[in-house]
Amino acid sequence: MEARPAARALFLRNTLEHLEVYPRGQRVLRRLSPDTVARAKGANAIGWLPLEMDLELDEAVLAELGRVDSDTFWRRNMLHALDTPLMAELTRAAVRMMGVSPPHLIRFFPKAWRAFFRNVGELRVLESDKTAARVTWERIPVIATRTRTFPDSLRATFTALYDFARVRGAVEIESLDLDGGRVVYTFAWQPRR
Repeated sequence: MEARPAARALFLRNTLEHLEVYPRGQRVLRRLSPDTVARAKGANAIGWLPLEMDLELDEAVLAELGRVDSDTFWRRNMLHALDTPLMAELTRAAVRMMGVSPPHLIRFFPKAWRAFFRNVGELRVLESDKTAARVTWERIPVIATRTRTFPDSLRATFTALYDFARVRGAVEIESLDLDGGRVVYTFAWQPRR
């Protein structure tokens, strides 16, 4: 029997920590069930938590912050996560292996996805060049496609790569097929001068 869709506890814990200091973050935290907060804070960092907890968090961020501010939150949250002790080590290793340009970082996305999500579909790089890329998230379980909140929060999270690579860019949803469990993201950026 296949395991339930799950998210790595580390990312949920880091997000809760970020919300504790983020403007209006306390209001987001009050929207979460006490069980979700307690389980996420008490979980082993490398353990798995039900994806429902991650989805609850996504919905609470959107409900409290609205679309534009939730995009900003998810972008900053990823940068915050990359700066935590465990993630900073992994990030440095990825940079040593692949470099800091958007095409190199995007190639790392499928591996990073598998490290942080289990049975939540897969990311695949469809194409990538010096200034653009297309990434598909496919075989998405129904639980993650009941609304477009998770695909949108993932799009906003992806934009952190531009801050990290020190380039200007955008990520858009090219196609969204919630019933079919597939999203295609387009990335476009200006090359460094």
